[in-house]
Amino acid sequence: ISRTMIKAHVDYTFDNGIIAQLGYRFVDFKEKSSGFNDYKANILEISFGYRWE
Repeated sequence: ISRTMIKAHVDYTFDNGIIAQLGYRFVDFKEKSSGFNDYKANILEISFGYRWE
């Protein structure tokens, strides 16, 4: 099995405690013995949240 994964993300916190996050993942999965489960995926994630103390 060969797997390549790259991840990156950026976080930003606004003054009122709201958080925004933008993330990206690239996955390249290869099964060398059969090749039936090979896939590549580009995944973009956007999330929002609230942080309180």
